[in-house]
Amino acid sequence: MEHQTATFCCELTRDDVEVHWYKNGQRIEDGLRYHIRQERRVASLVLVDVLTEEQGTQFTAQAGPDGPVSTATLFVESKKKTIIE
Repeated sequence: MEHQTATFCCELTRDDVEVHWYKNGQRIEDGLRYHIRQERRVASLVLVDVLTEEQGTQFTAQAGPDGPVSTATLFVESKKKTIIE
């Protein structure tokens, strides 16, 4: 839903691998809109305040610098607008 939070998670086979996150191929860092966490074998990316314009954006988790990747596409449901005349 637009203006809500979206969470992407991936489970690793080992807990000694650092995961890097990418948005449409560009690496993203932990910050105000993106919260990146990793606890043992679970890595997560939380996207704050999802916008309708982000519909179709691909988010990728890469295990290590040359490791396997997992990609997901963001789908955003927009809020219905009511027009009162």
